[in-house]
Amino acid sequence: MSCAVCGAYGFIEVLREALDVVGVGTVNIGYGYCATCSHIHQTTPVPASTLDSYYATIGSGAQYFGRDKTTDRLLSLAPPKPGQSVYEVGCGNGRHLTEYRLDGFSSARGCEPSKTACEAALEQYGLEIDHGLEAEWLPQQSGLDLIIYSGVLEHLTEPLQSLYRAREALADGGHLLIEVPVAAAPSALPPGWFAFEHLQYYSAPAIERLLRAAGFSLIESRINFVEFMYPVITILAGKGPVIDPRGGREYLPVIERFLADYIARDRAAWTRTALKLVNIGDCIVWGAGIHTSQLFDRIPAFKDMVSGCIDSDPNKRGLTLGDIPILSPEQYEAMKSDLPVVIS
Repeated sequence: MSCAVCGAYGFIEVLREALDVVGVGTVNIGYGYCATCSHIHQTTPVPASTLDSYYATIGSGAQYFGRDKTTDRLLSLAPPKPGQSVYEVGCGNGRHLTEYRLDGFSSARGCEPSKTACEAALEQYGLEIDHGLEAEWLPQQSGLDLIIYSGVLEHLTEPLQSLYRAREALADGGHLLIEVPVAAAPSALPPGWFAFEHLQYYSAPAIERLLRAAGFSLIESRINFVEFMYPVITILAGKGPVIDPRGGREYLPVIERFLADYIARDRAAWTRTALKLVNIGDCIVWGAGIHTSQLFDRIPAFKDMVSGCIDSDPNKRGLTLGDIPILSPEQYEAMKSDLPVVIS
């Protein structure tokens, strides 16, 4: 896999994991950084076809509704303007878009690979969402005043090509608004920050180089450390000249220290978790998401103690996490089990 920022081949891998993922099976993933520009990314990646299938079925996020801190950050950096148009890439069920529509945008649309999320957007908010990937739908847009990527660029195999498409779809004077997890402050990162769904792990310099390479000029950039489970960077940009993304070797020592510090903290955190769980005995786990996949990978002995997982996502019903059955909350209640429950 070539570097998504500078295009170079050649990387240094620092971590590997084998995860059982609901609806996917076992995936082997490596994480590291570009030896040329220091960008952090999956060095042994999840196949794109696997991710596309996962997002279309399991990883929809369709069940989360309402305005939240992410919506507030987006609105504060790019306030709605009456009569303008907004398009969100990977818009989920449209909860951000509906706030823009309520606050004055004349046109609020987006694209989303999950059919479940598209149906939820129509049912909950009356939004008609383009079902599919941005590579299909962005080229059909033109003259847009605002394009939003919120929690999306970290999921893309080729983010630069996607940003090229976004630039073409923007009107002159239009704006790009993005938010991604940012590689900053290892002490602020949770265990399991490296994740199955995230192909890219942008530092602030790396995301800025990527944007300039796609022909965007930065207007404002903010890093937030307190409102989400990990630090995020939110950037507002406009059209600008295309700038060569090569460079970044000066950040290699910084990235190497960052990764060494984070990995040491991550391993220590999982060790503390193992010591808490070792004496529980047979149990049930609430939650069958990626964190639980990581929990079973890091602490295999705990997995042997688990007889079932509970998850409220209807897309997971009837499936398994590895060989562990997934139950709905209603099925769990009907069991009348007295086993302890570990909330993951």
